[in-house]
Amino acid sequence: MVTDYTGTNATDYLNRKFTASCGDKPGGSSVVQRNIQLLEKKAYYDADKHCGCTKFIENDDKYINISSKDNCKGLVKEANTGAIKWQNKGPNNYNNLKELTEEVLFPSRRLRICFHALDGNYTDPEVKDENGLRKRLMEVAATEGYNLGQYYKEKNEKEKETKAEADKYSYDVQPCSAMKYSFYDIRDIIIGYDNLEEDKQDIEKNMKKIFSKNRTSVVKESDSSTGNPGSSVRTEFWNKNKECVWNAMKCGYKRGRDDGNSGNSARSDEDLKKCGSVPSDDDYPMGKNRDEGTAYQFLRWFTEWGEDFCKHKKKELQKLVGACNDYTCADNKDKRKKCTDACTQYKKFISEWKPQYEKQIKKYGENNDEIYSENPVAKGAKDARDYLDKQLQKFCENKSEDCEYRCMKDVSTQSLTDGNSQNMPASLDDEPKEVEGKCNCQVPTGRPRARRETPSPGAPLTAKATTSEKEAKRAPSTKPPKKVEKPRTEIQSPARKRTRRAAQQTRTQPVREAPQARTSTSTSTSTSTPPDVATMVKDILSREPDINGGIEKCNPKTYGTYPKWDCNVGKYKENEKGACMPPRRQKLCINNIQYLNYQTKNKLEKDIKEAFIKCAAIETYFFWLKYKRENPTAENELKNGRIPDEFKRIMYYTYGDYKDIFFGTDISNENKIITITNSVTTILKNENNKKQQDKKKKRGRIT
Repeated sequence: MVTDYTGTNATDYLNRKFTASCGDKPGGSSVVQRNIQLLEKKAYYDADKHCGCTKFIENDDKYINISSKDNCKGLVKEANTGAIKWQNKGPNNYNNLKELTEEVLFPSRRLRICFHALDGNYTDPEVKDENGLRKRLMEVAATEGYNLGQYYKEKNEKEKETKAEADKYSYDVQPCSAMKYSFYDIRDIIIGYDNLEEDKQDIEKNMKKIFSKNRTSVVKESDSSTGNPGSSVRTEFWNKNKECVWNAMKCGYKRGRDDGNSGNSARSDEDLKKCGSVPSDDDYPMGKNRDEGTAYQFLRWFTEWGEDFCKHKKKELQKLVGACNDYTCADNKDKRKKCTDACTQYKKFISEWKPQYEKQIKKYGENNDEIYSENPVAKGAKDARDYLDKQLQKFCENKSEDCEYRCMKDVSTQSLTDGNSQNMPASLDDEPKEVEGKCNCQVPTGRPRARRETPSPGAPLTAKATTSEKEAKRAPSTKPPKKVEKPRTEIQSPARKRTRRAAQQTRTQPVREAPQARTSTSTSTSTSTPPDVATMVKDILSREPDINGGIEKCNPKTYGTYPKWDCNVGKYKENEKGACMPPRRQKLCINNIQYLNYQTKNKLEKDIKEAFIKCAAIETYFFWLKYKRENPTAENELKNGRIPDEFKRIMYYTYGDYKDIFFGTDISNENKIITITNSVTTILKNENNKKQQDKKKKRGRIT
């Protein structure tokens, strides 16, 4: 038994016992000391007693030097410029990436990940072979950890300052999660499965060169294939070095988080307490080829998005509940304003995140039955919401229902734009259950006035309220006009002044009584339906209903709870004060026109026409089923060749709503409605440009 062993570890003990300097060379260090240090050496990197990466990042100056370079500046720089946000490919963004679709969202963390010089475009350091890649990989991995440590240190400080400063640090993922997400992204870059590093990007081109022409490992694959994404050479290189990459990242995080002092590890140890072992491929599979790899990376980013959203949602919900907690709909104006303002802010928050969710669930659905069968979570998930719920609950340390990461558990009672409420979490509803309907309090002095819904000029109106609008009293009638114009049957130019807006400005005026229905002397050409439209409507309405009784994911009016008038100021454009949305408009079928925004560059004017016709047909059909159930004599009227005046009025209102959505004059500020209008504009503009180009080509051939 060693009685004088009082050192903290073996290295300390040997240093005290062996003090001689035998074998020292002039100007050199102690041979004994160097041999003792060798006891802690490991493959590919030198270990020291603090964190094990001194061979690659000798001091803090080198961290600062590398992190100041392009492609390595980290999230702090993004935060200081207010640029942290989830991004995706769009008309003016990332058009050089041909494989990437607009439904894939990626975080600022990935955009600012450290990979300086991995593209092989530098001589210092030079990354032209596996040895050079290995050394630089450890440096950038350590610097990525350092950058993340710096971000969370700054984030912690800024949250103690003003709200404006705190809001800049809006990436709200847990530190350990962020480290793992960056580790997996570095893996995908090395393997060749990263969504943002396609075949013609500099890094991917350099990886192919390194692993095909300048490799040091010996494998059976031919030189022409060893550099390809997912090759055994690239995979073997990663597997041999991934433990070193992870340790380098953790060392870097400690340096960045703990003010450059490796001995002061209290903060970083707490941040990384769940980051002990190397992240497993079982949690986020690598994939067998690039298609699988990029799909799995999307799933990982989708989970990261969910984690970020849940944290933000908890903060925003606390603000809302705090503002509305002591408010009832009968309270004074001050309390009402406080709650209403908070509701508006909460809705704005949801309006920013909900479209992101809608984009990603489209991407999720593309591979749900194929590639995802290898993913341990996705293969057992019913849909995108269920996938996120299963993934995010892993972050809950206990089974308590109040865990913030359970925000995808409850299913919304509202329908998503595709009509599928099961795919939509309740956390994305405009009004959360915690405020018990306080955001939609109707506190006018009397009954809310019906929004005047004027169809095209001269179209007949009745004074009788629609089935969905019976909350409004019947207005006094005036004499019908002497002449009734034929209703317009085609969409007019956007320059046309909208009658809807004029009607809103005069909504206090009495509604005109409908003139008599047109007599049978009307010509057949004014009432007949074009053959192509009739065929389209017959086809769409003859389809087998889904499990909810819906068609094309638009649900019947009897599905779910029928809404009430919605006078929530947050749902309308700023200049539309006092507006109330009728239940009929809230339940309007827009599924087909909603998907006009998918691959707009391939769509034509006829696709717009078809989408609007299908939606209008389904909408009218379902409302007729509701109407005749509530009005038993309606069916007989229709059999006698006459559409009931009351239902005709519903049709005119519906026609007007579709027309407003088309022209961009709808008073709602819903993101999905704005998206439809923008899609229509883009499609028409693209087709018009193509026609102009064809004309120029034709004129060129003639001359």
